[in-house]
Amino acid sequence: MSTKTPFKNLYVTGIFNLVGNATVNGNVNITGNIILGNTVITEQSYNNLVYTVNQPRLPGPKGDDGLQGIQGPPGDLKINENDNITQNNIGTGNKGDVAFGLDNGNYYLYVCYRSGNWGRIQLDINFG
Repeated sequence: MSTKTPFKNLYVTGIFNLVGNATVNGNVNITGNIILGNTVITEQSYNNLVYTVNQPRLPGPKGDDGLQGIQGPPGDLKINENDNITQNNIGTGNKGDVAFGLDNGNYYLYVCYRSGNWGRIQLDINFG
């Protein structure tokens, strides 16, 4: 059985071993090192840690883009004839480009959906 004795002032000049729980109300002044197991924390190493933690760091990764603004007015739509866009020859182009062309006797409408990548829709040209 342990006895709890309140102390107003406690001075230790040798080794002070605390076994169990401790509650400290007020200040604890330590002159020397704090030893936690095999880790020695000096006043200088503590100050270096606090200094390092409070230094500005490199920014983190860029977040997702925010909401887009209002769409501007439409521009002129120009559709060029391009007979070189086939399934075997993707061709060049920028996203949003539109073209039409002849492939194996059929006309197609082409839309560039990603740089250099086209989709196509066959045009019905025999309706009347």
